[in-house]
Amino acid sequence: MKSLINILRIRIFDIFIIALLLLLCVLWFSIGFIGGDSLTATVYLDGKEVFSASLNEFETPEEKEFSGVTLLFESDGVTFAKSDCANRLCVKAGKLSRAGDAMACIPNKVVVELKGEKKDADIVTY
Repeated sequence: MKSLINILRIRIFDIFIIALLLLLCVLWFSIGFIGGDSLTATVYLDGKEVFSASLNEFETPEEKEFSGVTLLFESDGVTFAKSDCANRLCVKAGKLSRAGDAMACIPNKVVVELKGEKKDADIVTY
């Protein structure tokens, strides 16, 4: 009975090349997930910066109020917790957690932006 290696005519060098290529692919895809860059949350009120802090400073969740909007600052992101505007789209939008994310409450003129060293890609095409 012939072995699988003889049937496929695979040599040791071929197995080594395939393993090396697989390893390179895994490293290439995982390189974007390595590294915990520091994110800074910046709050603008009516176009002027009123608050800025690194998210690393928030070991426990902390709420801060800006012109009718309550923001929840956590170590992994910022959320609009409460708002006194009519439709509350800012509250329903979710959490900002990546560099370059921004969210606004237009009626209250409050904008929150996360800044960091590395911006994650929204979509990648090849």
